[in-house]
Amino acid sequence: MISACELNERSVVMDVGCGAGGPAMFVAQQSDSQVTGVDIDDQGVEMANAEAARRGLSHRCRFQIHNAADPFDFPDASFDLIFAIDSIFHIPQRENFLIEARRMLTHRGKLFFTDAGVVNGQISGEEFQLRSFNGAAYFAPAEYNKSVLENTGFEVISSEDLTGSNEKIAQRRFDARIELRDPLVEVEGEVAYRGRQAYLHKVAELCRERRLCRYAYLAKKGYSVKHPGNGL
Repeated sequence: MISACELNERSVVMDVGCGAGGPAMFVAQQSDSQVTGVDIDDQGVEMANAEAARRGLSHRCRFQIHNAADPFDFPDASFDLIFAIDSIFHIPQRENFLIEARRMLTHRGKLFFTDAGVVNGQISGEEFQLRSFNGAAYFAPAEYNKSVLENTGFEVISSEDLTGSNEKIAQRRFDARIELRDPLVEVEGEVAYRGRQAYLHKVAELCRERRLCRYAYLAKKGYSVKHPGNGL
């Protein structure tokens, strides 16, 4: 992403759904760019700002509370890159967010996001509910992301299937948590521990069977919005 977007010390970047700030700080360190992270979780934002200060990155990374489903306060053409690592999966009315993202991008700006909710087969209601363990989730078929990007004024540069790596990550986390079961139960409680394990097991299974996939998309700001509000 950093090389594809040609980031440097003059670049201004936004991380949507930044959580505790790991990816944002990595981008800032690797590219010397200025990064703003936004997240709905106040605890995550507090942790991100504290970690940026600990690493001496406060001059290049700042984090603030914002619900990405709402309009942003940033002026037009504020960012060279906007990225969202799996957070777009949790944003309702995706097209509204994309229109806002396009507005905030410079004329040569790019958008990068990963979507772990790409439906590619039959999934039961129970499985959808379990896959939504981390909060409200909005699933869509494979054709949707490219279509909604084009309709909201983006030109798709590339897409990449990351389903295999997602399955491996979920399985490794599941296995590692089994090894650490006792201390995790002490911190999380038995019910929460079992819930997280069931979630990770289901993620790995859905990815392995390719019923639910994860894709990465890189797009650039186009010249016009085609049909906002119509993803298909």
